[in-house]
Amino acid sequence: MIENQRIRLTKKMLKDSLLATMKKKNIQNISIKEFCESAQVNRSTFYKYYGTEIDLLKDIENEHIQKMQEFLKYEDSKVIIIKFLTYIEENIEVFKLFLENSYQIDFLEKTLSICFLKMDESESIFIKFESIKKQKYMYDFIVFGCISIITKWISNTSRETPEELKEIIFDLISKFLKK
Repeated sequence: MIENQRIRLTKKMLKDSLLATMKKKNIQNISIKEFCESAQVNRSTFYKYYGTEIDLLKDIENEHIQKMQEFLKYEDSKVIIIKFLTYIEENIEVFKLFLENSYQIDFLEKTLSICFLKMDESESIFIKFESIKKQKYMYDFIVFGCISIITKWISNTSRETPEELKEIIFDLISKFLKK
């Protein structure tokens, strides 16, 4: 379906309303009626575009993933990770909402994987193991370790700058990858 300006505006109002409601309640406790009223959008209009509030949340996630892919059009791995962390910092409220709603692991895994794949394409930063299985485990170990670090960083009220966190992450990864 081609989206005209009216459809984009309606979807934006629904997204904004859902995110605002998520500041007060967990996604599992939010009714479609509730955030549709807040957005001043009829429920039938919501159902024209989405099946559930989770579908709307997935649309928000996909929008951020697309924006992040655009945001990461650099070749150097150190620039990519800073851009990635800067994007998170610029959209911190959305990332906090995902954290508070126990939704962040999947989202952070997808976004961090985009970042690391882009980094690995440009510089082959990861050690290549003799088996694909070991390679996958090493990659998962690093990705989920970084997710833990980034999750704590997002939750902190006094956070390091993206540059400082990048140095921490690179230092930990390089120490891990040394034999």
